[in-house]
Amino acid sequence: MARLMLLALAMAACVLGAAGAGEGDGSPYYEYFQWNRQPSGLPNSFVVPEGYFENIPRELRPHDNHAPERVVACNNETIDPQYLDAYEFQTEEMLASVGLNLYDGSVWAMAQCLLGNVAQAVEYTITTLLDNQTLQFGDLKADRECVGMMEPYGDCTDPNQDGACGFCYGDQLQTLPTENAYFFRMISDYYCLEGTVDARCPELGTPWCWNDYKPVTGENSWSQMIGALQVEYFNAGKNVAAISLQSAGVQLAMHMFNAVKAMQLPEGPVLYCPYNTWDQEGLNIGAQASVENNVSLLAGLRLLYRVISENPSSEFDGLLPELQRSMEGITAFVRASYDKDGRYFRQGLNTTREWVTTPFATDCQTWTMSVLGLDVIDGWFGSGASLGVWNTTKVVSGYNYKASTGMADGVGFSENAADQVLSGEWTFGAVSMLRTLGAMYEARGEHDQAQELLEEAKHMETQTKQQLTSTVQFGSGKSTKAVLYANRRYWIEFGWWANPIPSTASTGWAVFLDEDYNPFEFGGSYIPTDPLAK
Repeated sequence: MARLMLLALAMAACVLGAAGAGEGDGSPYYEYFQWNRQPSGLPNSFVVPEGYFENIPRELRPHDNHAPERVVACNNETIDPQYLDAYEFQTEEMLASVGLNLYDGSVWAMAQCLLGNVAQAVEYTITTLLDNQTLQFGDLKADRECVGMMEPYGDCTDPNQDGACGFCYGDQLQTLPTENAYFFRMISDYYCLEGTVDARCPELGTPWCWNDYKPVTGENSWSQMIGALQVEYFNAGKNVAAISLQSAGVQLAMHMFNAVKAMQLPEGPVLYCPYNTWDQEGLNIGAQASVENNVSLLAGLRLLYRVISENPSSEFDGLLPELQRSMEGITAFVRASYDKDGRYFRQGLNTTREWVTTPFATDCQTWTMSVLGLDVIDGWFGSGASLGVWNTTKVVSGYNYKASTGMADGVGFSENAADQVLSGEWTFGAVSMLRTLGAMYEARGEHDQAQELLEEAKHMETQTKQQLTSTVQFGSGKSTKAVLYANRRYWIEFGWWANPIPSTASTGWAVFLDEDYNPFEFGGSYIPTDPLAK
């Protein structure tokens, strides 16, 4: 049924098998970013090969995940678990087929800039993000008025399952105006999909409709700050001081900072999402805080600080002390997340504000070291601490890790000794981190250590590209190269499935590496810039 929809969108594609990098002038991935888009021009997070989801065996589909549940969309009937499982699987296919995660959108926009398509990235920033709309959605934000915290954590009820309690920002349960509210983490051009039938109650014949309404700090940090400000940097001729304070990217970043202030706890961290955000397990996830989300946000706040402080105008200089306080709070939170015994950064805080030690989060290690850098981490925890974190990461999450050589071919998402999943995107993030450590050791004059890290980075990049680069065919006989999200289907403990399909995030990070560009820094430098350390 999903294939009817994909054919209508002219998005059918097939992966023809693993291959090396493409030939010809320019990037082998150039056309991927041009062609893997919805008819309006909105990029997609993935390309789903024809028949991929239909051929997934039952044991690799959601099963035994649900208790019977009343569903308003099914005439208030109580739906049996097997139909709820089928709907969860159907939702995964639909979101992968026509959805854009905003983190992927920011990676797409930055990759387009590096490939010379700055105008397309600017258009996305303005017409989708700043204008807050897609083809069939007139509002992409969690801006419904906060009525109160939803039961069982508060007194507000939502019997019709339509979001009646609204979105409540921070522990003060604030309502934010649309311009300051978070975007939902995933967007699409399409609300309901013709040719589909809601798997919970197929007898009714109603179509599957969009259902992912989660406003998350991490995706917003990438879309409204890192990606949006990097686009403006390229649009200003790669001159930070020339970035207009009235530009779309700067407007987005400053609007989001208002949400950050509402969401930041006195002790430093910014919460994971607003209260009343839906969670399948019924957890009060608005009370949680994620280290990876906060590290991403810290990188975005640093970029915004630089834009304002380096601009010839002093129009927004009054924001600088507030940005400084926010960055200092986040930095203190990230520092506190370090486990000295295990030599790794913990995932974050749970709903009761206690540290979450498992599962191990690979990106908490790699992105934290990329953003903070060698000098900060070693300064906090002692000489060699950064290398210790990386060694822990390889042992726990390494793909084809060999203790005899200390080398891995890549990384997975979490504990990986038994599962041996290879992630394209997360490995490339680790490669970028190794380039950061290598550059900083080189700056210290420790050439041998720098070369060892850079050789390790090159090994992982080469191995991952060899194993995950594939040829993708689009309509009219067009084909291009892309990098798969992972080497096999795998349940990631953080709440989603990895699939061996072409990925905008993986392919975008491949462009970052090819162009020698660190997305956390203006100009792509692998030496972190802390604007407060002047």
